[in-house]
Amino acid sequence: MPAGSGPTSPRRPRRAPGAASLLFRVGPGGRGVYLDFADAIKRLGEDAIARTVEAFHDFCAVADGAGATRIIAVATSAVREATDGHVLVEKARSLGIPLQVIDGALEARLGFLGAVHDLPVGSGFTMDVGGGSVEISRFEDRRLSTSWTLPF
Repeated sequence: MPAGSGPTSPRRPRRAPGAASLLFRVGPGGRGVYLDFADAIKRLGEDAIARTVEAFHDFCAVADGAGATRIIAVATSAVREATDGHVLVEKARSLGIPLQVIDGALEARLGFLGAVHDLPVGSGFTMDVGGGSVEISRFEDRRLSTSWTLPF
């Protein structure tokens, strides 16, 4: 379950220039929880963290109902850059969700893998525009050759 905008997100919300958000897709039917940064110093904010914890509860119920035995959860640049991102990580872990904050290189690699997985492409570029960064990856023969992550 990615905690951040990426190739697994069904749609990106429209937002004002300079605003950032996260999308959690928590089940069938496209139900999503959007989190907006609370201020210019990149805080998630108490309300957004509370909404995310609620989404985690929902996600755990869906995963349990589906018989999942393991949850892999990652947080990307929005949580990585937020001054209160650690609060979200701690709350997730208290629910048994091993939320891992990943670096830009892994974020770019996962974006590349998600983008080209089912596409009949051999070489090219991918671009993942997320809530707090953009990842650009170059690939040849379906293998990642170079990637860049740029904050914004």
